[in-house]
Amino acid sequence: MLWLLAVAAGRHHAEDVVADGLTALGWVAGSGRPLDRTTAFFAVRDTTWVVFARLGVLGTRRDRDAPPTPSAVALARAALLHEEPPAPVKSLPAVELTVRLRDVEPPVWRRIVAPERTTLADLHGILQAAMGWQDAHLWLFELDGVRYGEIENMDDFGDPRAVSVGSIADGTSFRYDYDFGDGWEHDIRVENHRTAEAPACLDGARACPPEDCGGAPGYEHLLDVAADPGHPERTELLDWLGGPFDPEAFDAAQATARMRRRRTRRS
Repeated sequence: MLWLLAVAAGRHHAEDVVADGLTALGWVAGSGRPLDRTTAFFAVRDTTWVVFARLGVLGTRRDRDAPPTPSAVALARAALLHEEPPAPVKSLPAVELTVRLRDVEPPVWRRIVAPERTTLADLHGILQAAMGWQDAHLWLFELDGVRYGEIENMDDFGDPRAVSVGSIADGTSFRYDYDFGDGWEHDIRVENHRTAEAPACLDGARACPPEDCGGAPGYEHLLDVAADPGHPERTELLDWLGGPFDPEAFDAAQATARMRRRRTRRS
């Protein structure tokens, strides 16, 4: 149970959590010493760990110092919640991207991996799922001075289906715009090309702003109102939001699940 909880939380070296937890419960090694990573590993190796290993969701020996793979996190959560486990996603050639929303502080950002074959049109969908947008507005990319999008009567736009993220060099930065009215601009940086389970969200921070809240200035006002119990606009705002809004809420595993559900629907 301790190991599943650590994996579900995306913790590095889940065996450390097992060792600390068992030690707190009074377990000791044969010599009377507190449990360490190695002894804790032997406690879970022949039961829970071997199941995950045989399903191929733990990565390779080279991945031991990395956090659990997205498939391992999803499987651990399913086991703890007694849910149907998702199908593991195979590792494949992928591109790691960092995405940050402009003009919002503290920053709203995501670190994701997408298959190399992902086109800009596909990346739009991946970004919508990773960030938490609702895909209800127009969008475009700007890369190397060329704008790409699927917008009627805009013949000067490049075809977003003709460019794959695998063709973009490491270190390249480009822009993704969503909702031309609110003007949400995202800075995207290609970090590296590598093998990974993809698509997946590896890390990030803070919730996506609500749709149609007025862009960055409107979002700042929204946060001020929501944080002030005595503000005269607060009741109306909460009714519009449909309930309380937590700007700090973010879950990489949930973002990954949205990304993979979207990919399945498109397929």
